[in-house]
Amino acid sequence: MGIRRSRHQHIVCKTCGASLFILPRDSFPAPKNKNKSESELTAPEVPDVMDVDDVDYIPEEDIEIVSDGTGDYRTHGTRRPNIAERPPDMEFEAPPQPPRARPQRKEKEPEKKRVAEPPPTPVIPSVPLTTILGQFISGLFTPLRFVALAVIALVALTAFFFFRSHENRVAERTIQVEVEAGRVSLAEEDWLAARDHFAAAVDAFDTLGRNDPESREIRQLHSETLALTRLASGSLIDFIDEAEAAANQFKPEEQDKFSDFVCGKHNLDWYIIEGPVHPRELKKEERSRTETHYELLFPWTMEKSGRRIEVHVDFACFDELVAPNSEKVVLFGGQLQDCRLDGDTWVVKFRPESGFLWTHPVTYRALQLPQTNEESPGNLDLLSQQAQAAGVEL
Repeated sequence: MGIRRSRHQHIVCKTCGASLFILPRDSFPAPKNKNKSESELTAPEVPDVMDVDDVDYIPEEDIEIVSDGTGDYRTHGTRRPNIAERPPDMEFEAPPQPPRARPQRKEKEPEKKRVAEPPPTPVIPSVPLTTILGQFISGLFTPLRFVALAVIALVALTAFFFFRSHENRVAERTIQVEVEAGRVSLAEEDWLAARDHFAAAVDAFDTLGRNDPESREIRQLHSETLALTRLASGSLIDFIDEAEAAANQFKPEEQDKFSDFVCGKHNLDWYIIEGPVHPRELKKEERSRTETHYELLFPWTMEKSGRRIEVHVDFACFDELVAPNSEKVVLFGGQLQDCRLDGDTWVVKFRPESGFLWTHPVTYRALQLPQTNEESPGNLDLLSQQAQAAGVEL
């Protein structure tokens, strides 16, 4: 039987010399020291003369046992000693096995610090403008938005046509009522009432966009009744006398202030004038501002100052009546626009959009112009010519 010991040993049977095995205390090997130096990992040299205890196996024919007188035996022979020749109390210890050299681990090289490289400059691809516009439109008009937009447009168009048709129906009823009431007031020579009725009818004609003979007649009657009810209190000569009196209060460089002061008091007044009109020559600064250029021949001069008077009436209604390079006596109405002193000449201008030709005998009779007879053939012929030029059927 073998004896269990704590150290590593080679146990053999004392009778037959066979190797014995004893179960170790711990089935797991002892932990290895990781910090062993390289010298410890180097295998020891094997001496020439070895103890039996230091040899794992020696052939029997090569071992010789020699006693040195101390009770120890050394192996010098070439044969393995017989187990019977050993003392019975002799212990056979297994020679310590040389430690196996463990493979050295390769130390890891320190990682190199990575230097942060600047990010590469992004390359922006060149996209055609049509592609960008197409992407924007496709992203803007999604199917849901397209349907919603179509619904909103349909509702808006329906509402627009509904209100438009309602407005047209109201305008048609207004024309029927106001035109009839205006003609009644005109026959009664109630010029204020006739003016208001014709003004409402003109707005209704503008709503419907009508430009037929009836609409042109009502517009003409509205202009004539408006001029009758807002007729200036004095003549054009009286106005220029007032301008001369006020001219001394303003310096020559204050012409704009003077014009605002004089014309501001008469901006709602209408002047009805009968006299000869002829085309006038335009100055360079006027050629780009107007195409219609007419002048009223005013033969009088101011009595005190001796200044001339020029009256510019650039009315489009004269184009069908006044021939080029000739003069024509006309009866017209208009509103003042400007009055200023140009050297020794007073220049009076009328608003181009306010001018109209007088056409109706009824309103002409209400003017009560001196030395005129509305029943005379000359006056009736003048009114007829002007009505034809204005496109009005009497």
